[in-house]
This record gives sequence, C-alpha cells and structure tokens, in this order.
Amino acid sequence: MTMGLFRVIFTGVAAALALAPGLAWLMRRAGLLDVPGSEPHKRHVKPVVIAGGGALLAVVGLVSWGNGLFESPVVVAILVGAGAAFVFGLWDDARSLPPWGKLLGQVVAAGVLIRLGVQVWLFDVQWVNWALT
Repeated sequence: MTMGLFRVIFTGVAAALALAPGLAWLMRRAGLLDVPGSEPHKRHVKPVVIAGGGALLAVVGLVSWGNGLFESPVVVAILVGAGAAFVFGLWDDARSLPPWGKLLGQVVAAGVLIRLGVQVWLFDVQWVNWALT
C-alpha cells in the first residue's frame, strides 16, 4: 500500500514538473496572463500566467491513467467533474465571469459528480448531501 501511494505521489510530482513549463508557455502564447494593475486588487509586479487548472487536470489525468486508476468509475466521474470545473475556470480566466457565472460553474461541476454517482454522504437528508457536494 505504501509503495503504491508513493508511486502515485512521485508520478504526480514528476508529471507536474515536466508539464508546467510547457503549459506556462502555451498559456503565454494564448494571452492568458494576469496583468498587474488591470484591476485594483492586482498589485503584483510582472504578468503572471493564469489557467493553472489545466496543468492540474493534466497531471491528475496522467497520474490516473499511468497508475491504472481509470478502471474506477469514481475516478472517471471525478475527472469529468474536474473537467467541467476547468472549462468554467478557463472561461473565467479568459473573460472574467461575474459571480453568478462562477457559481453556475460550480453547480454544473457538482451536478456532473452527482449525476455520475459521486457525492458527499454526511447526513440522512439527501438534498443536504447534494448541497455539500
């Protein structure tokens, strides 16, 4: 068990280190940068690459595939839900969604998980579990 967990963590870190520079380059080419001073709260000095969720989704997908975790419907459901969250996050990074748009993205991602059978199970009241998902 410990070696299996170590392998998953190690491949995740290795994949993140390998993919991050290429994905950062791609985001720069696509113009997905957080520019200093573009909004009052943005006080950083140099432009910063945004859309980091793409790197996270790619790493989780690669690690899942590389370690044979795609056999689990739960893992696939989580990746599909994460993909939905990524699409809304990318949309927000590119066009700056209003708060209701961000909330809609979270509801869609949670709805995907619930529809695929993955949810939080803490209470006997189903709608509360769905809300927490």
